Amino acid sequence: MAKKTILFLGRNTEGIMRDAKAAGLLFNPIVLTRQDDSLPVPEGITAMAADVFVPEQGTEYILIANGGTTQQSFPTFGKLLTATVPVEVYDLQRDGTTKVWPLA
Repeated sequence: MAKKTILFLGRNTEGIMRDAKAAGLLFNPIVLTRQDDSLPVPEGITAMAADVFVPEQGTEYILIANGGTTQQSFPTFGKLLTATVPVEVYDLQRDGTTKVWPLA
């Protein structure tokens, strides 16, 4: 099964990507933006507006909950859940990585 990591475009997307890579959570990254977002997307990374993102069947998703806005995160999480694709959600902080979904 293919594996992709979703990150949200924010002021520290590149730093969050580095943290996700160090935690072993970065696979074929996709950066989701707001519609008409003015922030630059990291070079060489697939990006699309969160409102047009559609989960692909046969793909496992890792969602990094850091960065971006509520406008990006909640609709994305909802789409992943209703698509019934495998998804894990992580919170990356200086003191460690916490898996926040699915709950243990």
